[in-house]
Amino acid sequence: PKCIVISPYFLKEYNNRWFLFGTEKGYKSISNLALDRIESVEYDGDEEYEETDIDFANDYFEDVIGITIPKDPQVIEVVLKFSDERFDYVESKPLHGSQKCDRENCIVRIKVIHNRELESLILHYGSDVEVLQPESLRKAIKEKILRMNTFYNQVYPEK
Repeated sequence: PKCIVISPYFLKEYNNRWFLFGTEKGYKSISNLALDRIESVEYDGDEEYEETDIDFANDYFEDVIGITIPKDPQVIEVVLKFSDERFDYVESKPLHGSQKCDRENCIVRIKVIHNRELESLILHYGSDVEVLQPESLRKAIKEKILRMNTFYNQVYPEK
């Protein structure tokens, strides 16, 4: 087991899992740890608590789907085209607070940081969604789909 010394700041639930956000000793960036993976917790009164001015409750997750914030976060405008069948669902259950919809063309626009959870959310909709912009996200999704495709093109002997 790995021992981590952390100054804890915030607890957040995402996708039925709770995460602890804080600063690990020796690092300046914010870490997130899944609570269900923590085996034990001990208080060490000898360690100095590292304060933060980050507003986790109101600001930190504003531009994020999920919990992962990359090292160089940049907010991008994501343009998605949904199938007619799926558009009503996405319109009624927004992907993100920044969501804007063009009902006539089944287009959804969100302003978020590109992270793993965004990609997972897009892949969740399968063939009911196409990434129109930005090209970098479109390429990332395409690469994942092509990798997935290799799994289903393999023929396995019947048992």
